Amino acid sequence: MIRSPSKNICDGLQRVKIESADAAQRVCVELWPTAYRVAQGHRLRMQVSSGAFPRWARNSGSVGPLGETTELRAAEQRIYHAPGCASAIMLPMIA
Repeated sequence: MIRSPSKNICDGLQRVKIESADAAQRVCVELWPTAYRVAQGHRLRMQVSSGAFPRWARNSGSVGPLGETTELRAAEQRIYHAPGCASAIMLPMIA
């Protein structure tokens, strides 16, 4: 089976203030309105990242004001699948 490279359909951006490094946090990201027909047998992929510079303004990962911080911190994202703490993607569908 030949797999074609993935392509971007739409973007969503949500800056998040971390409440606790050890606790799960609900984040809702509204995607830009779009319509796309997914062919039978094709798959959807979601990418979660800490930034996409230079496309989006730099995310330093530190607590200072946007555009003023000089310290860069690495970030880590986790997608949960445990009962009571499951991640979800909800997409509207037109049949």
